[in-house]
Amino acid sequence: MSKDVADVLRVAQQLIHRPELWCQGVSSRGFGKTMARCASKAISDAADTSDPGLRWAADSSLASAAGVDILVLWNDAWERTHEEIMGTFDRAMELAQKRL
Repeated sequence: MSKDVADVLRVAQQLIHRPELWCQGVSSRGFGKTMARCASKAISDAADTSDPGLRWAADSSLASAAGVDILVLWNDAWERTHEEIMGTFDRAMELAQKRL
């Protein structure tokens, strides 16, 4: 079964669904089930490595939902909250579903 953008976003959101699983300033820290990831790293880990275009599309979709050009800078902004990250994933998935 091939993934679409909404699938990648859903899996990525699950990877960082708790505040302690999300990080800023680095792409990831820790390992295994307790690994914390930034939003972009979560997308990268959720995407099929054989389809870099899908990863780019999911990353772009989240950036668009956030209203930014550079997702990493948005994720790392000191005022960013985990709740805001989760809400933006929800908006991005909703937009991706409408495009199907």
